[in-house]
Formats: sequence, structure tokens, C-alpha cells
Amino acid sequence: MSKSDPAEIFREVIGWAQAIHPGPVVLIGGAVRDVLMGTEPAERDLFYLGAKLAELQGGFARFAERKPRPFRRHAALAAEVPAWFGLAQVFASSCTTAAEILEETDWNISAFGFDGEILAGERLENIGPGRRLRLLKVSNPIFTLARGFDFSKRFNMRFDTADVVALCQAVASGDFKPPRRRRLTRRGLARR
Repeated sequence: MSKSDPAEIFREVIGWAQAIHPGPVVLIGGAVRDVLMGTEPAERDLFYLGAKLAELQGGFARFAERKPRPFRRHAALAAEVPAWFGLAQVFASSCTTAAEILEETDWNISAFGFDGEILAGERLENIGPGRRLRLLKVSNPIFTLARGFDFSKRFNMRFDTADVVALCQAVASGDFKPPRRRRLTRRGLARR
């Protein structure tokens, strides 16, 4: 990464998206975490707030590498776009704030966003080797469990036994009771 100010990096990425299709855009997830930790993200998840999939398909259609598909309860993937900064995944979301989208985050390691300010549902020092990988929300138990194993391996983080048991039971039964909500902070990182 050539820039040292994360907010400047995030603003440039959002500006790139808005040049293709104007509208309120936020960055959500691992790309924000990675830049804050000083590493290059593999992809950036850009969410257009209050957008419909059809609205975005026009501007991003020429870039699309995949067909649109549902992603989360309130979003649909409009396009995967190669850009100057790497891969962008562009989503249409019915949510009107970044905080609403972050409420859908499955693991604490992904609870980061940027909407003009850095949003954090976890402190950076809680991410990394030997730290606890915490389950926040489940929409699809199999997908959430697979992502959890991927994060655990990639960041050498440990699972909470209760989270693994709950996810395995949810996979077996098809039922899941979501864990408690987390706190989101602006301009700084959450205190735990």
C-alpha cells in the first residue's frame, strides 16, 4: 500500500465506486481490518446503501465477473470488479447505514467498516495469533462455520468451544439462536 492514512485509502476506493455509480457507499469487513493492520486486502466489499440490484447493474455490468447473487439478508452481489486497488465486490444493500450492515457480520474479525469514519466492532489487538475468534451472528450455519475455520487458520486464532458446538448443532438441526449483539464504535476501536 502506498498511502499511510487508512481513511485516505478508504476514501479513494469509495470515490472510485462513486465515479462509476453515484450514491452512498461504505466499505465493510476484512479490507478495512487489513488496511488498519497494515496489510494489503485481497478484496474490498463495497456496499451501496439503500440501493436496488438493478440500479447498480447498469454501471457495473461492463466489469462484472460473476452473475448477481444474494449475499446477506439485506444485500446482493452486483459485480466483482478488477480495479486499480485489486478486486472490488460491489453489493446493493437495503440497509441505510454501515452500522446496519455490520449487524450482519458473522465473526468479530470482520466487524470493521468505513462510512467516512472508521467503524470497529472489535479492537485490533484482539485480532491475531492466539486471540479468540468470536461468533457474532449466523445466517447460514455451514457458511459461517466454514468462514470461521478459514479465519482461524489464516490468522491463527482460536475458536470459543461454545461457538463451535452451537454451529455444529445448528448444522445438524437446521436451527440457530444468534449470540448477543456487540457494541460498535466510531473514531477508535471498541473496548472489550
